[in-house]
Amino acid sequence: MTETPILNTLVHPPLSLMKRELISGTFTGSGDLTRPALFPPFPQVNAYGLTWSFFTVPAPFGFEFGDPNIYEHRMLQLSTVHQDQTGHELVSEFHDFRSEGLYWFWETPFPSRVHYEITPGVVVVFHWLIFFLP
Repeated sequence: MTETPILNTLVHPPLSLMKRELISGTFTGSGDLTRPALFPPFPQVNAYGLTWSFFTVPAPFGFEFGDPNIYEHRMLQLSTVHQDQTGHELVSEFHDFRSEGLYWFWETPFPSRVHYEITPGVVVVFHWLIFFLP
């Protein structure tokens, strides 16, 4: 199967056409993030990815200086959850993160939700990564 540039751009737009959209509040523990489309047929997460920053990190958590700083502990685990035609949910990908400020674009577009697991004591601020035409 040959990929077309238009399809590839729709599924994975260039970084220059992306912007961050704040998800209200701060997050701890575990939970799910959703961003439904304003109109059908897309009940899935209407975004291309996530980025985050650590609002609070416990004092004893060590890290290596760098760009980005790398924490000694897993700070955050994120997974995309999709549904098949029968409603069965599956985790299509997951990642453990030890840094902040990365732009994470999921490989398979339009998950039904994004699940997060945050290390105890860590507080996170999330932003959706959405397509934006200036």
